Amino acid sequence: MSAPEGWQLSTRITRWCVVVGTSFVALLAVIGCVLEHLETQQELDAIVVEELVEMVACFSGSRGTPEDFAACAAELQNSHPDDGMAWRVWRDGDGSVWSSLGRPELVARLPEAPALVPVLGNDSRWRTTALTPELSAGLLLKGGREVASERQFMIVALATVACAAGMSFLAGRFLGQRIGGVLREIASQTRAGHVAEVAALPVELRDVVLALNEGLARIRGESDQARLLASGLAHELRSPLQNLLLQAEVALLREREAVEYRSALAR
Repeated sequence: MSAPEGWQLSTRITRWCVVVGTSFVALLAVIGCVLEHLETQQELDAIVVEELVEMVACFSGSRGTPEDFAACAAELQNSHPDDGMAWRVWRDGDGSVWSSLGRPELVARLPEAPALVPVLGNDSRWRTTALTPELSAGLLLKGGREVASERQFMIVALATVACAAGMSFLAGRFLGQRIGGVLREIASQTRAGHVAEVAALPVELRDVVLALNEGLARIRGESDQARLLASGLAHELRSPLQNLLLQAEVALLREREAVEYRSALAR
């Protein structure tokens, strides 16, 4: 036997629970990820500016040799071990490279001239500043701890959305099955003739059940009246019919003339 056409209430409830629950959590997750991303970008901007300022202060108090610059760069790198740094210094007079140092993979991305900008991603920052009246320095910073924290936050947000979808599905299925079970029980009791335990039902279903009980009571009353009327009619018709049958049987007891048969039918 094929399944009846139409939609199921439990399926609709499950679907709406998943849509509403997941959408709300996903919206919060997106807002959180955007705020976390903006905070990470601001933190990277602050770090690269801070490192340039500290480099200028450190180098100005030294002899101004490439070795001194390397020592200052190493000190700054040690203060931020999770972040990658690459430095390049140019002579302002001819634009030639005075010094380059830092992590090799970042040094390879440094521009040849101060006016050029390397290819940057969301995890990188590039800034230049005047190191001395004759030298300009540029810093390529690749975020470490800050970017890792942002990625972890996004992973947790994605996992939260997935968990919300799963929990919404389970809640919708449970609620739909409970409501479907109550409705099936009401239907079963309605077929039996009366829906009992109205007080135990949800408030939203009580009016429906009361209306069903009132309708069933009216149907029973009308059915009783119909049976009483049929019984009375049968009683009223039984005697005349018996008399007619008796007269017909008397007329058929022997052969008669046509006139006699006509007279019997007329009676």
